[in-house]
Amino acid sequence: MPKLRGPILSLGATGGLTKLFSLARRMRQNIIERKPIPVDAKSPAQLFNRHMFTKCTALWHTLSEAEQAEWERLATPRHMTGYAWFISQCLRPNPGIYLPLQGGTMSGNIDMGKNRLLKLPAPTNNQEAATKAYADTHGMQLHEHTHTLGQADEIDSALSIDAMAALTDGKMWQGNAAGRPVPVDLPAVGDYPMKLELSATRWVMPGWYVSTVSTQAVLADYIYFMPIFVEETTTYIRIGIYVTVLSAGNADLRIFDWADGLPTDLILSAGTVDTGTTGAKEIIISEALNRGYYFLAIRCTGTPTLRCPSPAQAIKTPTAGWSASLTLETPQICMLSAAAYADPATAPTTPKTAKFAVVVLREN
Repeated sequence: MPKLRGPILSLGATGGLTKLFSLARRMRQNIIERKPIPVDAKSPAQLFNRHMFTKCTALWHTLSEAEQAEWERLATPRHMTGYAWFISQCLRPNPGIYLPLQGGTMSGNIDMGKNRLLKLPAPTNNQEAATKAYADTHGMQLHEHTHTLGQADEIDSALSIDAMAALTDGKMWQGNAAGRPVPVDLPAVGDYPMKLELSATRWVMPGWYVSTVSTQAVLADYIYFMPIFVEETTTYIRIGIYVTVLSAGNADLRIFDWADGLPTDLILSAGTVDTGTTGAKEIIISEALNRGYYFLAIRCTGTPTLRCPSPAQAIKTPTAGWSASLTLETPQICMLSAAAYADPATAPTTPKTAKFAVVVLREN
């Protein structure tokens, strides 16, 4: 506790008296007053400034040594520390580290960190951002007025959005003879996306071209799979084989789906034909196949000899073949499974040549 050696207010005393009072001289008078205690009002302005100062301090600590040294160099002529000069510039509203509420100009990109921009007004300038609702309702409608209603160039935004949502995999829009969009198969690279459609009976092995035929005997109770490629969506009306040497029994003809180069789900079990007589053997079907790869399959109870492509002549196959040796003497393109039919198909175990492509389809 301080000890007084004379009148306090008559000696020009200044300074603190404990933590409660302070002595000062004002207006030519010596006064004693209670020490002021500042009130932390936590006003919005105070809280904002504290927040920004904390941000600036944190930013200073993220600077590299070289960057802090550069701030020190710039601060020296101003008789300041690098830290003080950095904080003074950091707290400036634009340029600084923040934009004031009244707006300003950005000098860099903004990474929203997956946060959203909310309550945007409807855009009036080409460079303004638009809300999802605005884009959904105006995306196509802005162009509708430039096209003629009911004509080939008509744009119906509601219809177009519904149509695009209903477009299935493997399809695209293409204009028809009237100029209206219709769904068609996607074109592929490196194949023949179209087929001949002469008004005549057309038996085909889709994706194959054969210049000369031969014959091949098949084993009983084995499944022979032959790959095909359907160029465009086609409804096939027949499936068949041609028997050149009879064998008592029957042939079970089927179509399987394709997945990663192997037969998978059963698409059609067409039925059986008699191999006890020679000639054309066919089954009436009505099977629409979309553009893509499939397998035709046959399983006989006898050992008939059937008409097939001749590997000695020109053959175009729907897939690349392979050989078990470097000599490429016996290129393989078909596959064999020593099992009964199943759904999904039993995985083939043995490769076979093009001579085992013995099943054909009729498309008109």
